[in-house]
Amino acid sequence: MNIKTKKQILKELERVNKEIEKNKGSSFTLYPLIKYKEALLWVLEDKKEGDNYGFKKFNS
Repeated sequence: MNIKTKKQILKELERVNKEIEKNKGSSFTLYPLIKYKEALLWVLEDKKEGDNYGFKKFNS
């Protein structure tokens, strides 16, 4: 999925939270979902307007 805006990240976080609730008993599916959620939160926290997924662009 190509996530570019804060709104898309929040929508994806909502979807992931629902999946986590559905899969509470299965650590096999729960662990990747939690890691994905952590990554989304990291990007959301680090994202600045006009920035590419929170990663700084390097000029050579």
